[in-house]
Amino acid sequence: MMAGRRSHSRAREAKSMSRRYDLCVVGAGPAGCAAAIFAAAEGASVCLIDRTEAPIDRPGETLHPGAEVLFEQLGVREAVKAAAFLRFDGITVRRDQGRRHELFGQDQKGPWLGYQAPRRRLDAILRKRASDLGVTSLFGADCLSPLRSGDRIVGVETETGPIDARFLVDATGGRQWLARQLSLPVKTYSKSLIAHFGYAEVSLADVSDRPSIEIDSSGWTWSAQITRGSLAWLRLAFDGRPPAAGWIPPRWRHLRPLGRIGRANVTWRRCMQPAGAGYFLCGDANGVLDPSASRGVLKALASGIMAAHCALAACHSQRREEDVLRCFGQWSENWFLESLHGLKQSWVTQGV
Repeated sequence: MMAGRRSHSRAREAKSMSRRYDLCVVGAGPAGCAAAIFAAAEGASVCLIDRTEAPIDRPGETLHPGAEVLFEQLGVREAVKAAAFLRFDGITVRRDQGRRHELFGQDQKGPWLGYQAPRRRLDAILRKRASDLGVTSLFGADCLSPLRSGDRIVGVETETGPIDARFLVDATGGRQWLARQLSLPVKTYSKSLIAHFGYAEVSLADVSDRPSIEIDSSGWTWSAQITRGSLAWLRLAFDGRPPAAGWIPPRWRHLRPLGRIGRANVTWRRCMQPAGAGYFLCGDANGVLDPSASRGVLKALASGIMAAHCALAACHSQRREEDVLRCFGQWSENWFLESLHGLKQSWVTQGV
């Protein structure tokens, strides 16, 4: 009965909304919301689609300090500040030989601080900002296939019918929906890597104010307090073996698990054609590196903004579309390869 009411509600919404947009964005996580917000703030008509009706818990709660600049650009800095996310000045690295603290740095204003931002709350802030700017939302409906006119993508077919758009932005994350739909080449740079993640109940006295990464011969474990009552952990075993049901990192065995263990494919990979006639790929739909790179949400926000910027430049004939697509492709490649180089030089990639 509930599913029927949701479908009926989606149908009513679909009938009342415009079916032609400058941008149609599929995926309402940080990448998709950033693209929608940037484009709408520039006066573009935008439709934002997501198969979930409301934000859900996802890994990637630890945000690099660089996210603050992007929050300002997207107009959500005050909302993020009001959310009172926990802040931290670096990470603690633990190995058999001991531990060390790696700080982000500082300037004349003081230490650079990252954010512990539960994804459900961060995504809600971004979705609200998009809505406030007049973005049309279609949540709880799946996309079936891209619409084509010759070699060009001209929109998307959804459960509620077709939506036409001058550009389609894929921000569906690691499932890389549009790359699979168009059979775009995807290159892998590592063996198969599956990360497992979960949550535990904590008090303020249980953990330090910095995230921690513990490295051992079989993999690494990230843990961080993300709210005043919960800790998030993520385990990547180099042999791909999943943890047992109810597993918690050894350091936190005294804590009570919250919910079931989730999993995510974090195999290093990127789409070799992240932009084409009528489309852009951003966030993990563009390229994936495992969470130890610590910049997943930062890249998602930046790539969403970049995709929208490039799409609008083509829409307004500020630059030839061929040049815009080439520029986005080069920017995406440079970002990925620079991050990949840093990851390969790090202390967490043995066995990868």
